[in-house]
Amino acid sequence: MSRASGLLCLRVTALALSVVIASEALAEIIIRQPETIGHFDVQKHNEAQFKSGFPFRVKPKVSQLGDVELRRHIDSLNLSTLGGIRIEALDIDKGNNIVVGTTIPNASIAINIVEKSKKGRDIVVSVRNSSGSFSKVEKNQVGVFDLEGKPLNFELLRISESTIEVYFEVLLDRSGSMSSYIKDVVAAASEFMDLLPKNAKCRVTSFNHNFTSHSKGYAPCKADVHGLKGMEAGGGTLIYEPLLNSYEQLGKAGNKLKAVIVITDGMGQSKITKADVLKKKTAPTYLYWLGSYKEEQLEGIADTYIYGKQDLKKVLSAFFSTIGSAVNSQHVISTTNP
Repeated sequence: MSRASGLLCLRVTALALSVVIASEALAEIIIRQPETIGHFDVQKHNEAQFKSGFPFRVKPKVSQLGDVELRRHIDSLNLSTLGGIRIEALDIDKGNNIVVGTTIPNASIAINIVEKSKKGRDIVVSVRNSSGSFSKVEKNQVGVFDLEGKPLNFELLRISESTIEVYFEVLLDRSGSMSSYIKDVVAAASEFMDLLPKNAKCRVTSFNHNFTSHSKGYAPCKADVHGLKGMEAGGGTLIYEPLLNSYEQLGKAGNKLKAVIVITDGMGQSKITKADVLKKKTAPTYLYWLGSYKEEQLEGIADTYIYGKQDLKKVLSAFFSTIGSAVNSQHVISTTNP
C-alpha cells in the first residue's frame, strides 16, 4: 500500500482488480474485470451501496446456467408471440440457443432436431394437445426466441412442405412362425409407407435366422420400390443382428429425424447380446410383438410397444397409422440468421 496525493491505492493482483478509494469519503468504487476471468457486471457504486453489500457480483451467461436455473430464467421472461399472445408451453435447446413455445393452453411442445440451413436453422418440433395427441398449429400460435428472450424471425412449414429428410428402418419378421401373418404384416407395412411424406426415406429389412435388406441403402418409402410382394416365411428368428445393423445405418445418417419399426413374434438365441445392441442404438424404436410379449428380451431397446394377435389387421393398421400420423404432424420452423 502507498499513500499519495490524499488517495489510498489498493492493488489486488491475485484477481487482477484495481480498486481506487477516496480517503475522506467512500465516494466511488470502480471495478475493472479482465474478460478472461468470466462474464461480470462492471458498475459504479456509491457509499451506501457499498455498505449494504460488496458491489462485486457475478452474473453468469444464460448459456452457462444449469437446466433448473435456465428454466426459471426463461419462465421469468413471460414470453409472448409477436402478436402479444402469451406462450403457454415451451421447450428449450440450450446448445442451439433456442426457445420454442406455443400459445395453445394445456399443450406441450418438443424440439426434436435442429439442422443448419442456407439461411439459418431448421427446427423440427411436435405439438401435443391436452389429450396427448399430435396437433397441427398455425404460425400465430408459435413463438421462437433466443435464451435471452429475444424474438426470432421464422417461417412455419408442415414437414411434408419442407426439405427435411426423415429416415425409417422397417424390420419385418419372416420366420416360420410368422407364416400365418406375413401377408397381413406386408400389407400393413405397405400402407404405412404410402402414408409418409415424399421426403421420407425407408430401408426395409426382412429377417429370420438371416436378414435381407430390400433396397440398396435408403430409398423412397413406396412399397413397390422395396419389393415386398411375395415375401415368404420360414426359418428361425434372430432379431438382434438386423437391429444392430439398422442402428449402425441410421447412425451414418447423422442428426436426422429417424426411427426403427419392428414387427416380430419372438426371438431365438443370438451371439449378439442385448447390451451390444443398446450400445449402438441411434434412434427410437417402435415394436409390434405378435403374441405374448417377453419384455426382458427387448427392454431398453423398444421405446414404445404393443402386443397381441387379436384383430391383427385392425391393430397393425392402427399401429402404423399412428406412427405415420406422428410423422406428418411434425412442423419445421425455419429461422434466418440476423
